[in-house]
Amino acid sequence: MNNEVRLILTPHMDDEVIGMGGTIANLVKSGYQVVVVYLTDGAAAYEGNVSETKQYFSKRKSEAEEALGVLGCASGRLAFLRFPNAKLAEYAPHEGKVLKSVHCVIVWWVEWVCRTLGMSWRRSGFLRM
Repeated sequence: MNNEVRLILTPHMDDEVIGMGGTIANLVKSGYQVVVVYLTDGAAAYEGNVSETKQYFSKRKSEAEEALGVLGCASGRLAFLRFPNAKLAEYAPHEGKVLKSVHCVIVWWVEWVCRTLGMSWRRSGFLRM
């Protein structure tokens, strides 16, 4: 396994497998560490009672972990931001919540990669060995 990491941002559970399943499998097979970040909760696909959406999210999360496990991804490398499904655009113009969350994920990812590789990282965005 090499130390290179690939970050995949996806709207909700199953899009990463449907759209990039083969790519993810090839990346893992080639030794890359794959990190997947889900932006929404995926609840819009559920037609049941609103009070059951938390259970539905838990089920979809488990299915995502299982599917990515089949592709070779470690479940500890999945992040679920849980923005409301089909309402992501509402967050973009107001307070930049989506952008702030994605920025936090990228900062976390860079810090994690740097720690893994034994590199230091300054908040200004510069990497140094």
